[in-house]
Amino acid sequence: MNNRKYNNGRRQTRLDRIERKCDRIISELAVIRQQLTYCTDDIDGAIERMHSNARRMRAEAHRNARFLHKVFHSKTLE
Repeated sequence: MNNRKYNNGRRQTRLDRIERKCDRIISELAVIRQQLTYCTDDIDGAIERMHSNARRMRAEAHRNARFLHKVFHSKTLE
């Protein structure tokens, strides 16, 4: 009878330890999930910035090309 009380208490302790470990794993997974969500938003923002910079650089290249065309075209006409 004494052994049963000890075993029941021991099982309770093991169960408590397993539950604590599960809680810790769940909380760590929640933190990782939040970080992945943040990184996804950050990656999307970086991609959008790259696209806008590429569009700006393309427009600038077209302006420079038109300017150079005017400069060289006007010298050949003189």
